[in-house]
Amino acid sequence: GKELDKEVNHQSEPSSIRNQVFAKTYDDDSSLGDVKATDDMKITNMCNKKSYADWKKEKSHKPGSTAIASERVVKNIDKVIFPHQKWIKRWDSFMVTVICFQMVFLPYQIGVQGIEMIFHHIWWTILSTLICLVYSVDSIFYLRRPYLKGDGKWVTDLRAIRKNYLRKMFIPDLLTFIPYDLIYYLANDQIISTSTDASIILLFSLLKLLRLIRLRRLLETSDIIVNFRMEHKSKWYRLVKYTFVLMLLSHFVACFWCWVAYVENDGLDFGKSLNWISGWVASSGGGDCSPKPYGFDDHLDRYVLALFWAIQTITSIGYGNIAPQTATEWWIACFLQLIAGVSWAYFLGGLIKVAAGFNEREEVFGARLDDANDLINSFPDSGEVDESDHLHDHLIDVKDVARCIPQYIYRQYRESGGTSYVLNFDECYPVMKTLPPTFQAQASVLLFRKYFDLIPYLSSYYLGTLAQSEVVKQCSIMEIAAGEVIEAGRDLGRGIYIIQTGSAMSRLWAESKCKWSLSILVPGSMVGMGRVLLEDGHDDVKGTRMLFLTFSRVLFIPRAAVVTALEKNPEAWKGSGRWNYARAVLGKYDTVQAY
Repeated sequence: GKELDKEVNHQSEPSSIRNQVFAKTYDDDSSLGDVKATDDMKITNMCNKKSYADWKKEKSHKPGSTAIASERVVKNIDKVIFPHQKWIKRWDSFMVTVICFQMVFLPYQIGVQGIEMIFHHIWWTILSTLICLVYSVDSIFYLRRPYLKGDGKWVTDLRAIRKNYLRKMFIPDLLTFIPYDLIYYLANDQIISTSTDASIILLFSLLKLLRLIRLRRLLETSDIIVNFRMEHKSKWYRLVKYTFVLMLLSHFVACFWCWVAYVENDGLDFGKSLNWISGWVASSGGGDCSPKPYGFDDHLDRYVLALFWAIQTITSIGYGNIAPQTATEWWIACFLQLIAGVSWAYFLGGLIKVAAGFNEREEVFGARLDDANDLINSFPDSGEVDESDHLHDHLIDVKDVARCIPQYIYRQYRESGGTSYVLNFDECYPVMKTLPPTFQAQASVLLFRKYFDLIPYLSSYYLGTLAQSEVVKQCSIMEIAAGEVIEAGRDLGRGIYIIQTGSAMSRLWAESKCKWSLSILVPGSMVGMGRVLLEDGHDDVKGTRMLFLTFSRVLFIPRAAVVTALEKNPEAWKGSGRWNYARAVLGKYDTVQAY
């Protein structure tokens, strides 16, 4: 007791903790020697106020156990099947094909062809058994495939992978690779007494559709689906998705509706009892050109009748020529119509969004045109324009302005899809703000490198990707109407103008030569490559006038971006910039260049 008291006092702990230590020590049956050997750990735990559960948790996470687990993971890492491996990607694509085949053909076999399919065509029994074998091999692969935890980390420990698979997915997968058709074929009349029994027993084969649980994940990682989504606009992907799901739902409803008649009739000889097929035959008269949905060989005619009923039910058309005949069929039809109504509302909502995506540009164009007409209607009449305007500028022709504004909006809609006169880089490509800096730099350079390479001191010969991307971020895009006059250096300030599309005529005044220089600008032509380097206040800084002959798209590189790039990259100035500056000082200005 004295020894413990000294240790507690040495730790400068409160008396309440010391009393707890004394109580625990004297209650223990161990000798003083044993107590002395373990007291340090007990006092430390009591002073730190750790619970027994916390102490047990820390003890279970010893460095040795972590090292053993890490060693096991490293040792078995070559046995893990990672999703990026080429052969497993091909296998997943093959599994998507197999699952889709079963998703379409299995309901058709059960609902339309019935149990007779197994005994009339041995090839289907063989194929179904092979598919079960494929499912079993796929299940073996999943014992070695890593999975994602909730925190987004991959689990690569084989022991944890197997535990997770056996706990979550083994039972559903086991039900999918049982060869039901082979069992039916071998059992034959031993377990099947009537066609109704056979149709009900055959429903066990639908357990194979539990593989659809994996289909969504396989589609999300499939290279074909991913490439299609990356190479096409999202509206096309949504259109394909909604169309496929609608066709699949119609197929399922049609097969189920056939199965109802199969059970009601107790076989494929549809003259035995009343059902929707016999009712349709009686009402239509069974003409020579009508489908013959009677026996096993007429399964396609029977399917097309059921598909017709399914589509008109889902789309709420309802011709009424195919109708339920028995109380059971009426109940089932009510249930299917409820499902169809909810599904059709979902499809309509999705298809409306797709249609809105297709008409988005037209809607924006129409709204801008309406606003432009409102603006034009607010103009004064031509007789109200003050004649004194010609003393300061050209007389404004109201009719000409009213004609040019809608024409500019229409040309912009047809040729570029833009909605503004001047756009900076981020406004042209809004997605850039959401990308990492590296992707932003690479994408911006890919978009404008062919224009920058026309300017020697801004070309990729002198500037790297990051330097060029910094210049691109300060650039602007102008969309200019035919007949408009732009004076370089006045409208957007000093800089370099590069024609991307369209054509223009430029007029440049050379102060040192006291003459005008005329040029025709075509796509790839630029203005201001040398003059942009001259200091502010230079005699030849005055801008060039450009008369645009057609609707044109112009890239504008501001002088501030050019100067900053040359300051950060002295080699560009020494190798090219200073020589272009000297040419501008001597009056040898920019020549027309095209890529």
